[in-house]
Amino acid sequence: MTRSDEGHESDERDESVAPVGRDMSPRSAAAQESLPHTRAARRPWGFVAAVICAVAFLLFLVGLRLDGASAGSLWGRSFGIGAAVALGLAAILSWRRRAQSLFLRLGLGTTRTWMEIHLASGVVFGVLVLLHTSFSLPNGFFSWCLWSLSLYTVATGVLGVIVQRLVPRLLASGLTTEVVYERAGELVDDIRDRCDALAADASPTLSAAYQREMRGKLERLRPRWIYFFDISGGKKRYERMFAHLHGRLGSDEQQQLDELESLFVAKLEIDAGVTLQRALRWWIWAHVPPSILLCGFVVVHIVAVTSI
Repeated sequence: MTRSDEGHESDERDESVAPVGRDMSPRSAAAQESLPHTRAARRPWGFVAAVICAVAFLLFLVGLRLDGASAGSLWGRSFGIGAAVALGLAAILSWRRRAQSLFLRLGLGTTRTWMEIHLASGVVFGVLVLLHTSFSLPNGFFSWCLWSLSLYTVATGVLGVIVQRLVPRLLASGLTTEVVYERAGELVDDIRDRCDALAADASPTLSAAYQREMRGKLERLRPRWIYFFDISGGKKRYERMFAHLHGRLGSDEQQQLDELESLFVAKLEIDAGVTLQRALRWWIWAHVPPSILLCGFVVVHIVAVTSI
């Protein structure tokens, strides 16, 4: 084989290993995907938010000594304008897909980057709202609604960060059954039918234990908050129950018991997975609609203030 033939085959092998476009290998795709994240990681948005909040608080103290820094003062209006800008920046996350080409040219195109900006802007918004109101309670129904909605939106945003970081860790740490949320009900029905079939062919001892200890918990999905604190959901207690039954059954029935235990544990893990995933879904409804409503309230507030 000639050297040119070897080079030609080498080129073919290279093309087969790392094709271009959408068909690139997972390794090369992951490497390219990590580049924007690396650039995003270099932008300390949390540090920037902390600096802005610290500077704003120092300015608030200065204004407090000069003229009281009330909401209607120059200082208070400045904090209000800053809060409106921070809220607008946080809201841009909703339009990221529409302006993706512009953000890419600016080097701000990744979802991770914009999520960090969204979180940092939300925190700055909350701090500036408190400075704008001089840490005092508002007067009037509209002011109360605006103030409460602002703090609620920031609080649910912080809660969302905690939930989004906690849930994947819990799912990865203690569960061996992968749960598809939309199919969880079907999986539970299948597990219950298989367990019923096993118990129907079992001895009276095993069948009675199944009806007494397990059957009711297989009837339907049972999401419980306990899974946030104990991902096993009391699995050890059932392990002791199965160990006790093992000692009372013959060798022929122990295989049936092992199958029942495996299916029952899978049901518990489905309950845990659905509980954690449902929290993420509920959080979206608890945070996003009030955030949209807050933007409307802020616009009305700005129009009312500027028209005076």
